[in-house]
Amino acid sequence: MTGPSVRAEVGRLAAELDVDPGELAFLHDVPPTAIRDLRADLAEALHTRHEAKFRRLARLSHLAPAPITAKVAEVAFSPLLGARVAAVMEPEQAIRLAARLSPGFLTDVSTRLDPVRAEPIIRGLPVRTVVDVGRRLLEREEYLPLGRFVSVVDTDVALEVVEVASAEQMLAVALWTEEVAALDAVMQRLPDARLADVLAVGLAADARESAYDDLAAVLAAAGDATRARLLDLAAGLDGADATPLTERLP
Repeated sequence: MTGPSVRAEVGRLAAELDVDPGELAFLHDVPPTAIRDLRADLAEALHTRHEAKFRRLARLSHLAPAPITAKVAEVAFSPLLGARVAAVMEPEQAIRLAARLSPGFLTDVSTRLDPVRAEPIIRGLPVRTVVDVGRRLLEREEYLPLGRFVSVVDTDVALEVVEVASAEQMLAVALWTEEVAALDAVMQRLPDARLADVLAVGLAADARESAYDDLAAVLAAAGDATRARLLDLAAGLDGADATPLTERLP
């Protein structure tokens, strides 16, 4: 049986390569840390291959006023190209341009943006902008980029984004959150009732099998204290049996 963390890592790698996760089924017996290392190496290679071109385009942003550059970017750049160029721009210039871009285009770009490379830009944007883009991603069910952004934004910002999320959406975002510390920081601030709702989604008798797998992956990735808290809450849910879940944990 595929380990609870492998499915998430295969999904992240598939997104990086822009392929269906089913095409990477041959990796299901590979340790999740090895898949994560492979993804990091591939992302670096893909970025480095065209970095000089991205930097030339980034320098062109200084040749015209920000409103004109932003309009050209929305017309001429795909979300992927916009994300690649933004990742190599000076943060101050990228932040100025972001203020001129439409919320829809910003959201499109965020689906292809590497949050780690773009962290100085993200942290320099107005909180209202980050929350708005985050909630738009939530509406679009773009859970993978949302989970990646949780790792680089302040915990208060992440909490404000997921404040409007359903329990199903909360589980999906948690699944794709890569950094254990970031995931734990959000969960520690959530009330028991909110976490219990998320647990109920995965443990419901009529739950999709993938929802149960998602919950197992989240528990496997969580820190020891957070995992213990979640398992205690799960044990107290009416009609839920968390025993099989604990057997799948490391």
